[in-house]
Amino acid sequence: MIFIYGDEEFLIENEIEKIKNKNGDKNFEIFRFSDGASIDEFTHTISSSDIFNRARLFLVYDFPFFELKKLSKEDEFYSYEIIKALKIQSNDTYVFINKEISDKNKISANSFTKFIFEDKGHSTKMIEAKSISKKDIFVIIKSLASKYKVNMDDNAINALIDKTPNDLLIIEQEIKKLSMQGKIIDSEIIFESVSEYYNNEDQFGFVNSLESNDLALIWTKYNEKMIEGAEISLLIGQISQVFILAHQIYAYKITNEGLDKLAKELNINNYRIKKISSFLNKIGIIKIKKMIKSLSSLDQEIKNGKVNDKIGFERFLIKYFK
Repeated sequence: MIFIYGDEEFLIENEIEKIKNKNGDKNFEIFRFSDGASIDEFTHTISSSDIFNRARLFLVYDFPFFELKKLSKEDEFYSYEIIKALKIQSNDTYVFINKEISDKNKISANSFTKFIFEDKGHSTKMIEAKSISKKDIFVIIKSLASKYKVNMDDNAINALIDKTPNDLLIIEQEIKKLSMQGKIIDSEIIFESVSEYYNNEDQFGFVNSLESNDLALIWTKYNEKMIEGAEISLLIGQISQVFILAHQIYAYKITNEGLDKLAKELNINNYRIKKISSFLNKIGIIKIKKMIKSLSSLDQEIKNGKVNDKIGFERFLIKYFK
């Protein structure tokens, strides 16, 4: 078994690609619990053998038992059934990925995690995908430049670091685009070609704060917008677009379509797509759907004069982000 934790998506994706390549002969099964995957369905699937008795590779995202300090009676039942299945289906490979756990010491201790990490009948490899320092990013950019067969001197690398967010998936995407312009990339090309899209945080500070799922931060950004004189209708429109795009991203994910393809089809910057994908992973598709429906109803009630726009919107924020 393998347990991957940490918030650096680039490293997580790299590790998953390595695991997939190593297990290319196996059937892939993917469960994303932040997108509403069912523990009952997961338990049933791992308990059942493949019809041709082929080994399987399970990629399990955000399985909740790693974060639950105390399992309910129902959870304990599923824990027992899952552990039993893991012992029986020994030919299958299980990879648990949890981006919300930044430190292995934050893994909760319960019957399930004790089996995963302490049982003598198997071994579990732990892989940390932690945020990368600027020094490490410099080294990785050199490696990515080599991968895409471009020559970047130190000045160009530093320019790229300055113009992009601390996100290696974004940085790789920029290097890939730069490689199409030529094989020698200097700092001048970086400044001319790499957009400073990530610097628009202030303009969309309120919308971006939703990703934190932290009401205190969201409320602070909301009040800033009120002081600036922003219309509630504008804020509703902005966050509605985020929720709708998150729903589209979910649809792409379940069909295993790449987010780059979605960005091209919708003509939206890759960085924004990945930011909203991160928001989706944190919030989950079930809550996203509820918020889309709730905002639509609120918008209609405001237009019909049934509710004060400010009061209605503030109730929405408190209800879904408290």
